[in-house]
Amino acid sequence: MTTNGFDDSFLPHKDQFEEKRIDSRKKIVHVASAVLGYKVSEDSFLMATSGRDEYKNKSIDLFIDALADLDNKEDVKRQVIAFILVPNARTIPRPEVVEAIASSNFQEADELSPLTHYLQNPSQDPILQQIKRRGLYNNPGSKVRILKKQKIPKLT
Repeated sequence: MTTNGFDDSFLPHKDQFEEKRIDSRKKIVHVASAVLGYKVSEDSFLMATSGRDEYKNKSIDLFIDALADLDNKEDVKRQVIAFILVPNARTIPRPEVVEAIASSNFQEADELSPLTHYLQNPSQDPILQQIKRRGLYNNPGSKVRILKKQKIPKLT
């Protein structure tokens, strides 16, 4: 039997928590800016889902559906940046993302990809296909931007 729980031993001490939270948020916004190709607003609403690559069992399909519904709402005032943190059949990091992380030169790519890494079989990836089916293309003017991160880049 394997227990399912949360080990909090890696969390910062409560005196450092707020400082670490602010620093982590800045790093997450920086990575989002590199993937999306523009400077993401510091006050963006960040959300994420993570876990094993189990599309239905982990309700990733419902998460994407909810994001698409949110993107179509008129009363969304803040930019929403949603992360799908699921490891799967990736290859190498997208070079333009690596360069943008290092240089902070955020330039929109020809293809508005939500990916941090290339996938081995993108046409067979149910998460990527659901993102496309629901019209979450990360277009300028979209209220919801979505990122699929296969591996968290190390930031200094």
